[in-house]
Amino acid sequence: MAWRTHSRGPTQRARLTEALRRAEAAGQGMAVLDLDGCLFDNRPRQLGILRAWAAAAGESEALASLSIGHFQDWDLRATLARAGRPKPWIEAHYEALRAAWWRGFFSSDWMHLDEPAPGAVAFVRRLTQAGLRPVYLTGRDDSMRPGTERALARVGFPWGDGRAALYTKPDAAEADHHWKARALAEVIPPERLVVGADNEPANVNLFLAHSPDAVVLWLDTDHSPSPAPLHPAALAVRGFLY
Repeated sequence: MAWRTHSRGPTQRARLTEALRRAEAAGQGMAVLDLDGCLFDNRPRQLGILRAWAAAAGESEALASLSIGHFQDWDLRATLARAGRPKPWIEAHYEALRAAWWRGFFSSDWMHLDEPAPGAVAFVRRLTQAGLRPVYLTGRDDSMRPGTERALARVGFPWGDGRAALYTKPDAAEADHHWKARALAEVIPPERLVVGADNEPANVNLFLAHSPDAVVLWLDTDHSPSPAPLHPAALAVRGFLY
C-alpha cells in the first residue's frame, strides 16, 4: 500500500468521469465524501507533529530525513524504520513519540498543514456544479471541527455557502464505521446518495449498501489493518487526477 495520488491509474479517468456523469444526470442529491486519506493528505500534519517533538526532545537530527513518503500506513514504528531509525532508537522513544502524535493528530492544532489530494478540490467543485450537495462525513470528532472548517475553506473546497455540510463524531470513542453508518441512517437528512468517496473499504461498502445505484470511489491511499473485502461495485482510484 502506498500513496499514489499524484499518478493516474489505467482506469482512473473513466471512473472519475462516470462519477461526474452520474452527478450531472441526477442534478440533485448528495456526494458523501471522506476527508483523511481521501480529500485530504494528512501526512504533512503527521510530519509536522513528529518534527516538533524531535525539536523539543533534542532529536531533530535523528528525524532530519523523515518525509511524508515514509508515512504509508498507521504503524508508527514502521514509519520510523522506513526513515532509517534503528530499532533500539525506535523502542527508546516510541511511547513519547506516540503520545505526541496522538495529542497533535486528534486536535485542530496541526490541520493547517493538511493538503488537498491533487485534483480533489476541482473534482468536488464539479460535483457541486452538477447539482450535488457536498456532505463531508468524517471520523474526526467534534473537537476537531474548528480546524476542519478552516482547512476546507483554506484550500477551496465548497464550504460556507449554506449547502455544504460537515458531520463530525459527537463521541471520539465511537468507531468510525459505526459512526458513519449511524450518520447515514439517523443524522444526515434523507437525501439520495449519488456519489461517495472513502479510503476505508468498510465505509465504501456501507455507502453501496445504503445506495446500491450510487457511484462510490475507493481511494487506494491508506486504510486500517485487515480491511473488509471491497464491494465489487466499488470503483478503485488512486486519487482525483484525470
